[in-house]
Amino acid sequence: MKKFFLIGCAVTALSMIGCPNISGSNPENPDNNKQIRYTAEFRGEWIRIDTGDRWYISGNSIRVNGAASNLNVTLEKTSDNVVTATLAGKPVTLFAARTANAGFNAQIVFLDGDAGRSITRRSSQGTTGQKPPIKITNPNQPDIPITVEPDPETDEIIVKGVIPGDSVELIPDDPEWKDIKL
Repeated sequence: MKKFFLIGCAVTALSMIGCPNISGSNPENPDNNKQIRYTAEFRGEWIRIDTGDRWYISGNSIRVNGAASNLNVTLEKTSDNVVTATLAGKPVTLFAARTANAGFNAQIVFLDGDAGRSITRRSSQGTTGQKPPIKITNPNQPDIPITVEPDPETDEIIVKGVIPGDSVELIPDDPEWKDIKL
C-alpha cells in the first residue's frame, strides 16, 4: 500500500508574487458559489490602523478579529502594503499583515507501507507512468486553487501565491490518489 507524503516543506517569502484574479463558482463547494467580491490583490489578513482590528479578506467575505461580519466596504489599493477601505462613507486604512505573496517548496516522496519500519523512497510515478500534478487549496480561499507539476527529475514542487500562516491542502490530481489529502 502506497502512502503519499510531501516533505521538505519550507515556507519562504517570495516578493511581488500574487494570485491571479479569479471569478466564477465551484459546484463542489456551495459556500463558494457566492459572487466574488474581493479580487486576489486584497486577499489575506490586514490590520486596521485606527483600531488594531485584524481583517481577513477572502473572495466573498471579511472576518474581523476572527468573527464573521456583514461589512459593506469598497477597497482601493493605495500601495503594495496599504489598502483604503471605505466603510459607511468613511475611509479607513488597512496595513498588510499577511497577503498572498508567499510560497513554499516541497518534495514529493512516495513511501511504501509494506516496507516495514524502514522508510525508503519509492518511485513517484503513478500507474500512468507520470508524476501526478498537485492541487493546492486554501480552505479560507477556496475559489483560488493552485495546481503545480512536480519537477520530473527532482520531484520538487514550487508553490507561489499563498498567504503565510494559512493552512493548505495538497491533493494529488490523479484518480489513483483521490482519497489522499495532506
